[in-house]
Amino acid sequence: MDNEKDRLWQELDDKRRRGAERYRKIVAETELNMAFLCGNQWTWYNMAEGIEKIFNANNEELDVDNRIMPDYLRMMEELYGAEPAIVAYEGGIEVKDSMSAKCAVQICDYLNKNNGWEKARVRVGSWMMVCGTGYIMPYWKKNSRRVKRDRQVYVDEGVETENGVTHIMTKPVDEYDGDIAFEVLNPLNVYCYPLDADCWENVQEIMVVNLTSFESFERRYGRKMDKEKYEPVNGDTVNFEALSRINRYVSPEMGYAADMAATDTRYLEIQWFKRPTPDRKRGRYVLAFGGRILQDHDLPYVDVATAIDPGDNLNLTMGIIPQFSAIMPGMLHPPAPITTWRPAQIRINDLMNDVRANRKSFGRNKLIVEENAIDDDTWTDEHGQIVKLKPGSFSFTPQFIQAAPLAGINQELDRAEYALQQVTGQSAVTQGHNDTQVRSAMHFEMLKNSAATVNWMILAEAARCETETAKFVVQMVRDYWDNDRILDVVGRDRAIYCLAFRDAVLPTDIRFKRGSAMSRNYILREETLEKWLQYGLFGDAVSPDMRRKFMQATELGNLFDVTDIDAPHRNRANWENLQMALGRAIEPMEDENHLVHIEAHSAYLQSAEGRSSSEAVESILRAHIEYHRYLYSSQMSPGLDMEAQPIRGLGSIGLTSPGQYAMAQQANAPQNNIQEPNAQQ
Repeated sequence: MDNEKDRLWQELDDKRRRGAERYRKIVAETELNMAFLCGNQWTWYNMAEGIEKIFNANNEELDVDNRIMPDYLRMMEELYGAEPAIVAYEGGIEVKDSMSAKCAVQICDYLNKNNGWEKARVRVGSWMMVCGTGYIMPYWKKNSRRVKRDRQVYVDEGVETENGVTHIMTKPVDEYDGDIAFEVLNPLNVYCYPLDADCWENVQEIMVVNLTSFESFERRYGRKMDKEKYEPVNGDTVNFEALSRINRYVSPEMGYAADMAATDTRYLEIQWFKRPTPDRKRGRYVLAFGGRILQDHDLPYVDVATAIDPGDNLNLTMGIIPQFSAIMPGMLHPPAPITTWRPAQIRINDLMNDVRANRKSFGRNKLIVEENAIDDDTWTDEHGQIVKLKPGSFSFTPQFIQAAPLAGINQELDRAEYALQQVTGQSAVTQGHNDTQVRSAMHFEMLKNSAATVNWMILAEAARCETETAKFVVQMVRDYWDNDRILDVVGRDRAIYCLAFRDAVLPTDIRFKRGSAMSRNYILREETLEKWLQYGLFGDAVSPDMRRKFMQATELGNLFDVTDIDAPHRNRANWENLQMALGRAIEPMEDENHLVHIEAHSAYLQSAEGRSSSEAVESILRAHIEYHRYLYSSQMSPGLDMEAQPIRGLGSIGLTSPGQYAMAQQANAPQNNIQEPNAQQ
C-alpha cells in the first residue's frame, strides 16, 4: 500500500513540474501586470531573475503618467462594488413555485453577506484582472467542535406534565456541524490538465499546488500531525517564487500571498481533482503533503453538481468555478485586461519623455553672449538656457533664439489618451468632460453603456461565474443543511416556504442582476408606496384580498402584513400546514379566524405538495378543515350545525360533530398525536 502511495506522490510531483514549466509565461505576464498596476511601467522580465527595473544610460528618472490604476479600480468598482440583486425566477421550467424561489434568494443573500461569498467575489475578480482567470471553490466547512443547543423538538411519545400530555419538549441537540464557505484558488498555483486544453469544458484534471509552513497546513487540515513524517522541499516551485517576488516588488496593498522568510521550512501541498470518467464515475480527489498521501477518495460534490448540471456540461463536478477576463479563441488562460491597457499607457509615457528630452535640448529658449557681457542675475534658468562664448571669439551682439516647439506633440498625446480611453472603456463623456451631455441623465447613461462596450464581455463573464456559484451553493444547502438551519436563515415564520424548498425541483433559474436597485433601494420603495397610496391602493375601494395578491405579485407581500389584520392568522395557518405535512395533528383554537384558516388549508390541500401527500396526512388536513367549519358554525349560530360548503375545489364534507376530529386522530395513532394548541412555532 505504501508503494502505491509513493508511486502516486511521484506521479503528482511530475505533473506539478510539467505544469510549472508550462505556466512560466503566465507567471511572467502576471508579474508585469502587477508591477504595472503599482506605478512602474519601466520594467522588463527575465525568466531567471523575474521583473527588473529599466534605467537609461545616465540612470535618469523617467516620466510616468500612470492612469491604469484608477481605471483598474473603477472597473473593479463596476464589477463588484455595488451589491447585486439576487433573483430566483418563478414559473419557469426549473422553478416549481414562488415559495422555493424566495427561499433560494434568502439563502443566497445570507451566504453573500455572512459566509465570505462577497469577499471571495472581489478576490476572484482581482485575480482575474491581473492573471486573466480566477477560481472560486464553494466547500462544506465542518466545525472544529460541536455545540449543544436547547431546542423545542417534537417527540412521538407524549410526556406527562402539569398541563397534561405534551409532545413538544426542550432537549439539547447538536448544533449544525458545519457551514458553506468559499475559497479562492491562486491562479498561479493552479494547473489545468491537459495543459494544452483550449477551453474550460475540455479540462479533465486540476492540480492546486502550494508551499506552506507545517503549522499553517496543520491548522487548515484540522488534525494533529507528526512533523517527522513529512519531508520539506527546497522551494523550486516556480509560481510560489513568483509570488514572493511580487510581494517584495509591489506595494503591500497589492501583495496577494503571505511571504515566507528565508529561514522558514516549506512543505509542498498538492490537491488533485480528477473529473468523473466511465471507469471512475464519481471522480477522484487526492490531498498530498510533504511527500505523503493524506486523502484519496471520490470527489465530494458530484451529487451537487449533477443536480444542477446533469450532463456536467459546465464542468462543475470538480467543485471549482472559473471566471475569465475575456473569451479568447483557443486560449484557456486569456490575457488580462491590463495586458491590453499597457501598450496605450506606455505610448503616453514615451511621449512625455520625448517632451522632457525636447525641453532639455531643443525645446528651450537660448541666449548666446560673450562671457562677462551681462550680469549673472540678469538671465536665469526660468528664461531658458544661456550659452557663453569666450571673449573675442566672435564680434557680435548678444543673440536670443526662440525655441522651436516639438511639432505635433499635443496631437500625439491626444491620440494616445484616446487610445487608452478606448481600451479601458472610459470616454471623456463618462469622465464628465462634456458638461452638456453629462447634464442629460438619460443621454449620459446611453453614452456610458456605449463607452463600456469593451467591458460587456467581462461583466457577462462575472455574472456567469456568480450565477453558477449561486446554483451550486443552493444545492449544497439542500444537501447539507438540516431543517433547523434553513429555518434560521429563511425565517421561522416561513416554515411552509422551507418545506416547499425541500420538496420542489431545484430553482436553477437564479441570476445576479446588475444595475437593478429595486430590491434594496429603500428610497425608491418609499416613493413607490407613496404613489400607490395616491392611487388608492390602500383605500376601501380595493378589497384586502386584491391588495394582498398585488403585493405578492410585486414581491412586496410582507409590507402588507403590517396593515392586514388577517396576516397573523394566515401565517399561523401556513405553519400548521407544515406541521400537518409532517404527520402531526393540530387542533384548531376557537379564537382563530376560521375562514382564513379554511382558505389556507384548502389551498395547500389542492397544491402539488398537498396532492402528493400520504393518505394519513390528507386525512389529518381534511379533519382539521372540518373542525374549523364546526367552530365557525358554532360562532355564527351557537348550538346549530352549519352545512359545509365546497371550498376552492374541495368537495363538501359532511359535518355532524367535533367527535369526527378525534376519530381521525385515533385512525392515525400513535405517530400522529394531538399537538397542544399553544405550541410555539
